Amino acid sequence: SASAMAAAAAAGALAGDAALQLACPARAAMPHLLAFHVGGVVLAAAAAGLAWRRRSPAVEVGPA
Repeated sequence: SASAMAAAAAAGALAGDAALQLACPARAAMPHLLAFHVGGVVLAAAAAGLAWRRRSPAVEVGPA
């Protein structure tokens, strides 16, 4: 499902973010953290959700 794909992308992005927290010399700057570290996780989850939604055929619900 789209939510599972977004969760998997967010988990991968969080793993990358954890590595950045250890190695990034600018990790103490709040604008940098929000734009690049947190923003990357949010963008990865959103992009995965959108890509999965476009890939899956829409399910139409008609009258029962």
